[in-house]
Amino acid sequence: MRSTRKPSYLNFDLESYPWKAGVDYKKHPEQYRVGKVEQGVLICEPYKSKIGRYWRFRTEVIARESSERIFGMFKSYIRQNDFVGADMSRKYLQMGYTVPGDMPTKGGKKFDREAGYSPLERGTGEEEKQLNK
Repeated sequence: MRSTRKPSYLNFDLESYPWKAGVDYKKHPEQYRVGKVEQGVLICEPYKSKIGRYWRFRTEVIARESSERIFGMFKSYIRQNDFVGADMSRKYLQMGYTVPGDMPTKGGKKFDREAGYSPLERGTGEEEKQLNK
């Protein structure tokens, strides 16, 4: 049974979004907003560029190395009293745990544009695994 939920980006209001791409949050931490879950993580510079380059989870070994590196950055930001950097590091660590399970499973898509953006059924990936053997 398909859900009627539509992707949030269809009605996205950029003006009211609390994180702005043009802000240097290291210089202006007062403009940073603590948001739910991972909001703002792909916008807040310079942290996005500094932390994001180490965010990898393709294999367990890569994910472990990535999380150890980012956790080290988190501890460093704490020692520097850089709350924004610490919160951004935390968000990347949290995404490393949640995002792989959220990834699209049908040809890189989660929603069917032709059917009013209804969510595609999630597959097991077995067909793709058999093709790649």
